[in-house]
This record gives sequence, structure tokens and C-alpha cells, in this order.
Amino acid sequence: MSYTVNKSDGTVLTIVGDGTVDATSTDLTLVGRKYSGYGEVLNENFVKILESFANRTAPTNPIEGQIWYDTLEGRLKVYTGSAFKPTGGPLVQNTEPAGLVIGDLWINNEANQLYFYDGVNLSLAGPIYSTAQGKHGWVVENIIDQGNNGRSISSLYVNDLRIGILSRYQFTPQTPISGFATVNVGLNLSTTVNGLKLHGTASSADQVAGITPGQFLRSDESDITTGTLGILNDGGITVGADSNFTIVVDTNDKTTLKTNLQDRDFSFQVNSSATGGLTGLFDVDSSALTLKIYDGLTNSTTTVGGNMNISGDLTVGGNTSFIDTTTLRVADKNIELAFGDTPTDVLADGGGLNLRGNTDHTITWARSTQEWTSSDAFGVASAKYFHVDGNNVLSQTALGATVKNSSLENVGTLTELQVDDIHINDGVISTNVSNVDITLNPNGTGSIKASSSQIKDVADPTQAQDVTTKTYVDNAILQNTIVLTMNVTGMTQQNTNDIPNQLAKLAPPASFPVGTQARILCESLSLAGAPTNITVNTSGVSSGLTNELLANQVAVDKDNNLSSQSVIQSLSFPNGITPSGNSIAVTRVTKLFQIDGTPTWVYVQDI
Repeated sequence: MSYTVNKSDGTVLTIVGDGTVDATSTDLTLVGRKYSGYGEVLNENFVKILESFANRTAPTNPIEGQIWYDTLEGRLKVYTGSAFKPTGGPLVQNTEPAGLVIGDLWINNEANQLYFYDGVNLSLAGPIYSTAQGKHGWVVENIIDQGNNGRSISSLYVNDLRIGILSRYQFTPQTPISGFATVNVGLNLSTTVNGLKLHGTASSADQVAGITPGQFLRSDESDITTGTLGILNDGGITVGADSNFTIVVDTNDKTTLKTNLQDRDFSFQVNSSATGGLTGLFDVDSSALTLKIYDGLTNSTTTVGGNMNISGDLTVGGNTSFIDTTTLRVADKNIELAFGDTPTDVLADGGGLNLRGNTDHTITWARSTQEWTSSDAFGVASAKYFHVDGNNVLSQTALGATVKNSSLENVGTLTELQVDDIHINDGVISTNVSNVDITLNPNGTGSIKASSSQIKDVADPTQAQDVTTKTYVDNAILQNTIVLTMNVTGMTQQNTNDIPNQLAKLAPPASFPVGTQARILCESLSLAGAPTNITVNTSGVSSGLTNELLANQVAVDKDNNLSSQSVIQSLSFPNGITPSGNSIAVTRVTKLFQIDGTPTWVYVQDI
């Protein structure tokens, strides 16, 4: 008859057949019935247990809870089911212990610090600070932000005071942290510690006082700026190795450009394509008190925007002189044209006045006809007349009696016009008869166009072919409520994020007027009822419990070498099973959302 060997928890370890031993299931030799020489085996088992399998190497077939004395380390160990672990705990005292072996732990209960022994020296495991020193160094912590998200950070402490936070993310702590209203990506320094700075040399920096390095001007070399350069003092700017030129504001708040060295000339140059390079705009000869503008450039133009007073004589050379002014005043009562050394009609032929406009407006004299000819009409003052050969031909209000014929093709601007029932005045087309329609009826395929202008003040439509307005259409859309059904199972932020985000995909708020509403029937699914608990029993004897699963076992030869192994022979519910049963519960609620001015879908209320 085979021996069934059970462990302390009742499970079968192995089955030892008659006349055999099992030396592989454990580090002890298990003896079967009628095995010859069992006495030696049993005695050796007792010795192994007595010495806790003392050896330099671990037992080869350990089972959970087995004790082994490691002679190499001089340490008692226990098998956890996967590895041998030392059984001894750390030494607790305020002085360094003697007789330590490698791996020993010592807690200094005075400084509250843990040390480990490496076989030669004791090394500090932590914390790096003693109780008297207070919390120092980096500490890994978990902070909850305002979005209820956990954020892992590294905090830097000195004397129990948090002076820095190293973070991968930017967030605002849910519970305020002194000195850290907002945590940014990277190293953050406390704002409550006076004088807290990073000292030492840095290879580069993103910003200095909020300004990037590229925004600073160099003082040791040439540089440029895209901003406005301001010198906010009256001393201004000085240029030149000998301080040749200065721009200053004097005591009278007058801005002055000046050369500081006597008899030094001043030139203002421009780079012009007309001359192929630098060209003198104006040149000042300080010793001769002479100003030259575009000197030698006869194709240049100088414009004086305001009044110009010349105390001396004005000499104008060249072929043409232009006077662009609204008023020309000449002190002499005569203006002489065609002036020359020997004036003649030949020279005067075609002379006169020429008023330039889109076309020329001229009064010229012709030698051949001995007449003045005007290119345009003449107008006269009120109560004055045009006379031809002594006859009045045209006055302000009438044609002369001698004028008998007229072929008018155009009428000037009328202030008011009456045509049948249509009255036109001050941009208004109206009817003189009540309840008469104004019909615009283009001939053929012509259209009525507004020339890209707006048609306004239209009444709301009442008939199928009436025109409508933007306001009417917007209000009609606004009155239509969007109705949807949505499964909200698992949504934790239904009102603020989950439903608005899904609603924005179904009905983008930018496509609807502000104030548009949406009614959402929200359905949430959940499991109702209790689960069925099943008790598994491998002992082979029913405990009489309902929902008890009985696993009957039998020993078999596992390797054809009389080594036995327990296996499950059958499964049964000897006392029956009563399932508790689950059901799906559906919860429904209707929520009202509305588009705000952002535009964004926002929660209003449950309805």
C-alpha cells in the first residue's frame, strides 16, 4: 500500500510506493512501506533537520518554509517558495554593532538612519539626513493636481523646508503648496524663500528676467535690433572717435544735431539706384555757410511742404519752372508772356493760358484768326450776360430771344422727379397712390441686382415665395432643440468634459447660433445582484456547504519509476449550487446643454 504524504496545508506532496524511497520531492528521503534499510535514511533525515541542512550551497529540492543554514555567510535562511531569504532582522541600537557579517542591517535609533554591512564597512542606506538635521535632499512624492490627477515629483528639502520641485509636467496642486502656486516643467524654486537663487556658471539660459538672450544688444561688437531703440536722456547720442557728431536735447527741449569740431562739414547721403550708389542729399560747407541739395544732379527733385520765405533774390535755371500752389499772387498788375528781346506775333502765335486737368483747359491766341480760343465753356456771375455782336444770347435763367433752336440730349441734376404715380426724391422711390405696388420688371432674361450692396428693413416672410432675413433664419434654427440619446457608462466628468466633447463632434457649436440647446437622454449601464461564491474543497470529505466544489484526487505513477503524483479524479457539487444571479440595470436621465458665446457646449441642468 502506497504512502500519501501531505503538506501542512493539507495538499498532497507526493505518493511513495511500496519498497521505494522518494529523494527528489524534498531534500529529505521519504521512505515507502516495506523499504529495506529505512533506519539509515530516517537517521540522516533527523540530522539534516537538526543542522538545518547546514552547507555552503542551498538545498536542491526545497519546499516553502524550509530552513537552511548558509555556512558560507553564517546566516539562517528560509525558503519563500521561490528563493531563500535571511530570517534575521536588522540590529537596532545607537552605537555601531560588533561581529557583523555581510548583509547585516543596523538601524541607528538615535539618528533614525539605516546602514548595511558589505563585509568590510558599514554604508548608509538612508535617509541621508539624521533626525537632528531634519529632512534634506531629494524626496520622491505624489501630488494631486486640480484635475484630480496624480503627479509624481521630486522635492528638494533643506532642514525640513521644501525649496525646490522637479517635475515632468506643468500643473496646479489641488492642495496649495507654500512657494509653489503652479508647478512648471523642470526645476521650480520656492517663491517664499528670500534670496533663493542658482549660484555658479551656466553654459546658457533660455531667459534672463523673462527675456531671451537674443533680445539683448551687445556692447562689445556690432549688433542689430528689431525693436525700437530709445535713449531716455537729454545727452543723446555721440558718434566719432573725436566725438565729432552729437544728437542732444538742450535746456529748451529743442532737439539739436551738431558737429562738435569747428569748420567740419556735414553731409547727408542716400543710396540711390539713379546714381548707382551713395549720393549726397545735402552738403553743408560750415566754413562758407553754404547748403547744397543734390548738388550737380539736374534730374533730382526737392520738395518744400510748407511756406518758404526767401529774403534774397531767387534765380531759377533750367527749361521749365513749375509752381504747384492753390493761390498765386503777383505784385505786378501785368503778366507778360512771350517775353523776349524782340516780341512779335509770330512768337506770340498759340500763346495763352493752359490749365492742366484730366485734359488741358486752354485760352490761346491764334495769329491766323486774330482770335482768342477757349477749350472750355465760360460762366458769368448772376445778372450778367453773354453777348454776341451786341445781342444778349444767354442769362442765368433764360436763353436770349434770338436763340430759337435747341437739341437737348442731357438734363442736369434734378432735385426731384415725378413720373406718373412714381415719385423720386432724396434717394426714395415711392408712389403717390396708396396700396400700389412698385414692380421691377427686367426685360427678357435680365436680373434685378443690388451691385453687392445690402437689402435691409425686410419684413418677416408670410408667403412661400417671400424673401427672408438672416435674423429670421437664425431665430428659426435657434428654436429647434437638438435631441440625442447617449450611453454615458464609465463617464466620470459627464457635465464638464465627456458629454460636451462628444456633443461637439456630433453638432459642432460653431455651426449653430449662440443659445442653441440640446436635450441628451443619458443612459448608464451597471450590474445588479450579488456574485455566486463557490468554496473549493480538496480534502475529499464534504463539509455540507451549499455551493461547495468537491475535488476528489487519486495517486498515479508519474514517471514509470514508482514515483507517485496526485491528480483530480472528479469534480462535483455534493450539496447543490444556488447561483445568486446578476442583471443589467439601466439608469436614465435627461440633461440640457446650450451653446455659449465661446462657442462651446455647456451644461445647463438635469431635466
